[in-house]
Amino acid sequence: MWSHTRWVFSMMLFSWAPPTPDTIKKDEEDEADYTDTEEEYQKEDASSFKGMLSDWQKAEPLGLQLSQCWHESSGHSGKAQVRGRRLAFSLLQCLRSGLVLGGLIELVAMLTAAIPPIILRWLLVALADSTTNPDPATSSSTQDAHKPHIIRISHSYTLVAIMAVTQMAAGILINASRYRLEGVGAQAKAALTYMIMDKAFLAPSSSSAINVIRSPHDRNKDGPEQTWNSGTVFNLASVEASRIEDCISGINAIWTVPASFLLAIPMLATNVDASSLGGMVILLLGLPVFTRVALRIWNEQKALSVPDPAKAFSSFALFLALKPHVNRAAQAAVQLQDLLVGCRAIEMWLETEEPHQMRTISADWAVDVAQNTILSWPARSSADDFHLSFNTQAQIMNGELVAICGRPGSGKSSLMHAIASQMCLETGSFELGIGSKAALASQTPWIRQGTIRSNITFDHKFDEARYWKVISSCALMDDLERMPRRDLTVVGAGGQGLSSGQAQRVNIARAIYSDADIVLVDDCLRNLDPSTSKTVFEYGLCGLAKDRTRFVATNQAWVARQSNLKTISHPSWEKNLWKTPQPNNRKLSLPPGGLQRKPLL
Repeated sequence: MWSHTRWVFSMMLFSWAPPTPDTIKKDEEDEADYTDTEEEYQKEDASSFKGMLSDWQKAEPLGLQLSQCWHESSGHSGKAQVRGRRLAFSLLQCLRSGLVLGGLIELVAMLTAAIPPIILRWLLVALADSTTNPDPATSSSTQDAHKPHIIRISHSYTLVAIMAVTQMAAGILINASRYRLEGVGAQAKAALTYMIMDKAFLAPSSSSAINVIRSPHDRNKDGPEQTWNSGTVFNLASVEASRIEDCISGINAIWTVPASFLLAIPMLATNVDASSLGGMVILLLGLPVFTRVALRIWNEQKALSVPDPAKAFSSFALFLALKPHVNRAAQAAVQLQDLLVGCRAIEMWLETEEPHQMRTISADWAVDVAQNTILSWPARSSADDFHLSFNTQAQIMNGELVAICGRPGSGKSSLMHAIASQMCLETGSFELGIGSKAALASQTPWIRQGTIRSNITFDHKFDEARYWKVISSCALMDDLERMPRRDLTVVGAGGQGLSSGQAQRVNIARAIYSDADIVLVDDCLRNLDPSTSKTVFEYGLCGLAKDRTRFVATNQAWVARQSNLKTISHPSWEKNLWKTPQPNNRKLSLPPGGLQRKPLL
């Protein structure tokens, strides 16, 4: 019986909230029932969340909708536009339905909260009437005939019940409104984070900076350029987006509070006639002023006459009901300023120019670099530039195995990142094949928290036959056999639980398992013992990945001997490095004759 009653109350009080997923805590003895297929486990884990998020709660649809509103508003921006307004108006246009719905619910809650003071007046009038005129037959015929709202004392219990119900309804409505507006704020944060990170992924990444550029509004202004490093962009996606989230959830009070006052004035006028207008004006001027003026007026009226208790208590209760909303209106005014501040910071990032993208060429070539092409990392300042220059044309055909040789610090990694489209094109032409995708295995293995299988498949479709071939070609089979759950063993972020060699082989296996047309291995073989590195090279790079274009950065001679094409750094580059006018302005030059083709041994 109690369970059914509890279900009814739960539906009454929480019907406005979305469903929540059921969480199941598994005991240790149930560990044996753990599925051996990670794909099935992920499906079972995701089934509890199926249907939990609608389109208006997902980041991608929200981000695309906000991006559309942002681009549509670009044609309406004038020269004298205040920075931040464009993004603010785009947000309001994108989220207007949720804001209006939450505001209407809040407005109804405010009006519902104003009903109990009116009922209180009726109760006090009925109580006074029953005290002065016990005979109900004469109560409405003589001195109380001018009171049209006299209620019989027998109806008092009904009025008390109505007061309780309206007060409860007001609480439910205000919570529903706040929940809805909090959801709108979360939508704003998700959409802004999507736009910020989407633009950040378009820019080349480095350990120093993402971009150093001015927005179109500031291009002709004097002063230092705005530096956008990774920390600054992350600050936008976390701090500024959270600031806007908090502001969006409470900004509706700017229009709901005045609207509720306009609707509450007639209710108050029925109590104290036209004098209620003065009270509303005083209330709007501010609570400190209202307190001092109200005390003075109270003392003067008390000295002149004794007020009607029904009018006094009901009016006072109505003012108390409206008092919290006045505080929210003051907070909303402050939040509006914070909203513009956050929008101004994010808008500066969204209006920066995007870096030059690598163009695509025909399917015959994997990479085609024109002579005198210069690439650069996005630098923190003009005095800390790194340039990658090509003094000759370089063309790499599809399916070739290219060895990039050179001493440590000679720029091998920069060339690998340039092929991965992670450097800015300054001059010249650096073109990739049509539809080419590159998979980069960097010197420092990138391992996320999860199973070894998830770190290799990396959200690609699981092909069991192909997967185990990659495991075998990267010499991981023996290592997995020694692990408690084989490839379903969970490892920590950064490769915690794996040795450096194991993490490096997982890194290479992910690049080979991917469907990328270009595989980039940035000096990963040096961390492996000779026999293991030869196994990975022969069975992985020259075996499973033989039909793809492969670039291997290495300083090992045996790798260069087995490559179709080897690229060697300029012999005099290191000698002339410290003789340049700016020691920090380093250039990697590939001179004529630096590209030597050899048959595959």
